[in-house]
Amino acid sequence: MIIKNAHILIVDDDEFNLELLSLVLTGQGYEVTTLNNSKLALTKAKSDSPDLILLDVNMPEMSGYEVCSQLKKCEEVKDIPVIFITALDDVLDKLEAFSVGCVDYINKPFALVEVLARVESQLNIRQLQSQLQQKAKSLEIENEFLQNRVCDRLGFDHELYKDLRVAQAQNQLQLYYQPIINFDTGEILSFEALLRWIHPVHGIISPTDFIPLAESTGLIIPIGFWVIEQAIAQLSNWNQLFPEYANLSITVNASGYQLQDDSLFRHTQNALQASNVDPQKLKLEITESVLMSDPDTAIKVLNRFKQLGVHLYIDDFGTGYSTLSRLYDFPVDVLKIDRSFVNDGQWTMIEAITNLAKTLGKDIIIEGIETIEQLTILKNIGCHKGQGYYFSKPLDAVKTTNTLKRTLAIKTPEIFGVLV
Repeated sequence: MIIKNAHILIVDDDEFNLELLSLVLTGQGYEVTTLNNSKLALTKAKSDSPDLILLDVNMPEMSGYEVCSQLKKCEEVKDIPVIFITALDDVLDKLEAFSVGCVDYINKPFALVEVLARVESQLNIRQLQSQLQQKAKSLEIENEFLQNRVCDRLGFDHELYKDLRVAQAQNQLQLYYQPIINFDTGEILSFEALLRWIHPVHGIISPTDFIPLAESTGLIIPIGFWVIEQAIAQLSNWNQLFPEYANLSITVNASGYQLQDDSLFRHTQNALQASNVDPQKLKLEITESVLMSDPDTAIKVLNRFKQLGVHLYIDDFGTGYSTLSRLYDFPVDVLKIDRSFVNDGQWTMIEAITNLAKTLGKDIIIEGIETIEQLTILKNIGCHKGQGYYFSKPLDAVKTTNTLKRTLAIKTPEIFGVLV
């Protein structure tokens, strides 16, 4: 299909070639400009922005390779397709041509029918690319409109949504790490990766303010991918820095929206392989509410992670969603008792959940430990693992690394009361 009115710039120091190509292409309905000077051609291309350039290689003053290379460095014209027409037919010449950015290569003496076919093909490709870019831009505008409607309906701030979209690209999102401790030995067993948003104007924005927004608008999917990648990569770094912590693991939270997206499993698998991290060192936390909203689907999804070797935790356990019959079905390894039980001093309930977990063959982790008195009661109840501000508030990667360095020499429970 001939692209009518397409503008083609022909650059060749052979006047016969210029006239012949111009005559044939003009006859096909193309608008043609001819030049026999490579430096002028560079200026002309930048000023007129033709749809395609036919360029000779052996030119006085500046070679075609150099012209093409400079064009590709210029943002305004870098997407213009360049076809070299040259007598050079060595493989190395062709490799250099493609390395500087040409899309095709025609040898002299050329057949006019071949030139026409290749020109038409490249113009069609460029037109399709342009249509795809326009369609993508249109979809982006439509998507932003729909996202704004979602924000309106759910009562979210439009500006906050826009800021969240660029937060990851501008390194505003960070992971903080809170240690999970063995009460008996004082050993750091794992770190829970907690997402923080460091806004350039508003400072630290609480996850309770932006996670619901991310979930409602679909931004949780790319953000969740980033969290998985960063957490696994950080664990790999710690494993290399501290071989003494060979069994150290990382815990990552997953929302229901992420579990509904099949790509989460593939992305997690790829991240583990890329960082050479044992899947058993990754702990995935899912809240009770997510599991119980669609338990049958949740079981299928979790079984895939389980088969991979990832350990599974139920987060905020005891908030009232689970039924005992379904709890037995879930392929989870650990119940994390919600911090509210510790804050409210519901020790009898904690003991009951602990005994239930033992019956089901599952481990227990206590959240929200803030005082030595709470820790003492939990140890007497029979709890052995937990996290909270008594041990350490969540810290960024640098401070967490320093914490690991300090705890190598002293491994007693008392040390964790002064981590911060």
